[in-house]
Amino acid sequence: MKNKFSEYKINTWKEIEQVIIQMLERQGLLSIVVSVILFIIVFSTVMNTMLMVVLEGPKGR
Repeated sequence: MKNKFSEYKINTWKEIEQVIIQMLERQGLLSIVVSVILFIIVFSTVMNTMLMVVLEGPKGR
């Protein structure tokens, strides 16, 4: 007796959706890059403010 499902091939989700898996991997890398850029912007802003406070010195003398 022949099995009626023998003509079907079973694939996993990872085999079918390779594009989505690649996009998810790239999303992790992109979030790291954006985080580093934001850190650099915040760091430079804080350092600029601190340098201005220190270099201006006391006023009103």
